[in-house]
Parts: sequence; structure tokens; C-alpha cells
Amino acid sequence: NYITTGTRVEGTKCIYDFYSNSSHHSGKFFSPYYPQNYKPNSACRYRFFARPGERVRILFTNIQLHHIDA
Repeated sequence: NYITTGTRVEGTKCIYDFYSNSSHHSGKFFSPYYPQNYKPNSACRYRFFARPGERVRILFTNIQLHHIDA
């Protein structure tokens, strides 16, 4: 269910590119190990490339910026 649909850059562990083209202009990305917590020292990069005249829109449906123990 939680599969990043971008293309992983060859030779990297967690850099993904998302390209817009005539048949594909949307995708999904998740932090590593989602829905579990982001592991310490994890680093991912997601790069978005639009065609001329397009804009990139990112919609977050679930975001947690800091874990707080209740």
C-alpha cells in the first residue's frame, strides 16, 4: 500500500525522481519504513520535474513533524 511511485535514482538508496509526461502526471511518495517512524539519520530526496507550463503541486494527506510521547 505504501509504495513510492517515482523512479529510484540508480546507485542511491533513497533518491526518487518524478517526471510528468503526456500519460502520467501524478504519483505518491512515502518516507522510508512508513507507516512506522522515520529512522534516525535517514535521508531521502524526492525530486519533481514538470513539463514547460506545468506546476508541481504536493498534497500531504498525513504528516507528523515531531514525535511527542503523550
